[in-house]
Amino acid sequence: MANSCDWIELMTYFGSGDIQKGLDKAGSKLKANGMTYWKSPNVEAYNTSGLSVLPAGCRINTGFIWMGEKSSIISSDLCGINTILAVSSYYNHSRSDFGAGGMEMGLSVRCVKNKSVTVLIK
Repeated sequence: MANSCDWIELMTYFGSGDIQKGLDKAGSKLKANGMTYWKSPNVEAYNTSGLSVLPAGCRINTGFIWMGEKSSIISSDLCGINTILAVSSYYNHSRSDFGAGGMEMGLSVRCVKNKSVTVLIK
């Protein structure tokens, strides 16, 4: 699972070195395009990152909310007691946000594979 540093690095990359610009563009780069899963209008969903983020919404104690409207992917970092950092994307704009959610909420998980890099020194 990605940690907050991984997400910050990705958002900074999207913004060409500026995390705020990256967050402004992130939704369009992360979200799966079209309206098969996302509610209309699914603003600027180009999926240029290849992550194909889907709007799973959130599970709370009374059921599910925001299905088709919002994706919240947790990081591996805790933000306090029973609170976890999440990155959210929305159907109605291209921005993504960092936020904190209770661990009792059912949020999405994305697994990542760390790539090993071998450096040869002559």
